[in-house]
Amino acid sequence: MWHRVPDSWHLARVQVHSEKAYTAQVCLDINSVAMAAIAAAKNSVSDTVIPWWVHESGCTILVPALVGDSLHAAMRGVKKMASEVFELELEAVIIPVSALNERDGELELGRYAPNTDTSWAVIRGRGMRLSDSLMSDSNYLVGSTGRASADFSGFEDRFQPIKSRFGKVVSVVVRSMHQNLQAQTQVYERVLAEVKSLSQVTDQACPISADELRFAPTADGFVTESEIRGFGEEQTSRKIRQEIQAEMRAQKSWLQRLGIGALQPKSESYLATTDFMSFCGCLRMNLDLRHGQLQRLREVLQVGEDHGHLVYGIHTADHSFMRALRTSAGGRHYVVHGGVGGFELASRRISARLKDLNIIDDV
Repeated sequence: MWHRVPDSWHLARVQVHSEKAYTAQVCLDINSVAMAAIAAAKNSVSDTVIPWWVHESGCTILVPALVGDSLHAAMRGVKKMASEVFELELEAVIIPVSALNERDGELELGRYAPNTDTSWAVIRGRGMRLSDSLMSDSNYLVGSTGRASADFSGFEDRFQPIKSRFGKVVSVVVRSMHQNLQAQTQVYERVLAEVKSLSQVTDQACPISADELRFAPTADGFVTESEIRGFGEEQTSRKIRQEIQAEMRAQKSWLQRLGIGALQPKSESYLATTDFMSFCGCLRMNLDLRHGQLQRLREVLQVGEDHGHLVYGIHTADHSFMRALRTSAGGRHYVVHGGVGGFELASRRISARLKDLNIIDDV
């Protein structure tokens, strides 16, 4: 079921730019900023539930009718944090959905339910590609002047890198070449059906396994989380790190009293709340595949590209990493990032293919 996004809503886009060499640490820093931006946006609109997505070097957020300057102030706070903590330049825009509709850039919102326990927001429409071209429009850019105040509570970075169980963690980006929304959806459904057939059960392709999850060591862990959460606040990052460590020790002690022993999460709860597939203008997936499965997926996507239905990009690594956003109710949503580069490096092939096809802007 698709619903048109109301004119009164706003589309926030965040894009992180870096002149640094694309190393593993830079990749982690960029993803940290994107996740922190979502946390800041969520906190700026109080308890309102907002749809959000993480993608290449940034994120997209849909926000209901704005009240005051809170979202703009939050995005200015994110820009300041990215610059001072990570030396990264961040570009942010806040675009009224009404402005997109005036340019025939409609947006439709839906839900994807991979299991009975959770569902994720899905967005489609010409408005997504139109917003790409508006990232430098001064009418919507979030500048540096004005109040900069971001609350990063809810951002969590607590897990060590997670090694692939089957062979390769595969970051896949698929973009439909059809203008018709129904035809676009059919392309993505066919790709998802192929992924399901490759892995028998879709969850088996999820890079997250409870057996491989390890929390960061308390001696020197949680540095990124504490620096982000402590930025601009009276609490120092060291104090916040101590609070996190105390929380983890308490959780471990509680589990031991129950006779469980190690700090080991339940696979069912993690799989049910882990976003390893994303639908924001196109299809993005982080999958754990065997060599033969990867080859078959490449063949299927290449056939679709040869017939003009889609363009795709793939990047492989031997590990993934995971971060979380904690909700006001105490729940958590986990997001998987693939290895070094993930979606960013996968999407570069798409850009090259579109250039070869002389497609610069097809909105």
